[in-house]
Amino acid sequence: MYYFSKGLLLAKEKNAPSQEARAYVGIGYTYDRLDNPKAAIENYKLALKIFKKLNHQRGLNQTHINLGSIYFDLSEYKIAENYFMEVLKSYQKMKDQRGIAYGNFILGNTSRALNKDEEAYNYYSKSLSIREKLGDINGIALANFGLGELYLQQKKYSEAEKVLLIAVENNITLNNTYQEAVALTSLAKAYVGLKDAAKANQTAQLAYKKAQLANSKGLRLNA
Repeated sequence: MYYFSKGLLLAKEKNAPSQEARAYVGIGYTYDRLDNPKAAIENYKLALKIFKKLNHQRGLNQTHINLGSIYFDLSEYKIAENYFMEVLKSYQKMKDQRGIAYGNFILGNTSRALNKDEEAYNYYSKSLSIREKLGDINGIALANFGLGELYLQQKKYSEAEKVLLIAVENNITLNNTYQEAVALTSLAKAYVGLKDAAKANQTAQLAYKKAQLANSKGLRLNA
């Protein structure tokens, strides 16, 4: 906080609005890490105001993502959706395929949280299609995980199993132990729904081991 605040003062002294906005983003991020969402939002909005004046597209995108993510964590899903929609529109104008895939993914998450299942499915499917064309294994894993969570919510356990297995395999390929543990925990839920106690227990035990390797207390508790 000290260094970001110092950077903000220097940016104002030198009349460097782009750096001033970046400093606000840094301060906002720090407040977010300090579990002070209100202060984080205030600083992100100050950054947003400057980025809009400068028409700084990438700065706008990142700040919209940051704001949307905070509101999502606060369960203010409709507000989060509005910010994420701005992100998707911007990436579409830029014709940035990775950005478009990401925008669809985060909108899939908010649509799922808002119980707009059809919209969530369409967003996740669009994201997955682009990620597959790009050969983006991490993106493919994320999109399949999103679909898996949607199917779990709908109690479509067989469909959930199929896509979550893909997410698990992709994360093994990426050596992403944290995300592997997340996907395994959801896969265990699918097996519970399928009333396959043996597979559910085996998968949950594996999820717990991976959570230990990832050194995540939260994931261990979920497993």
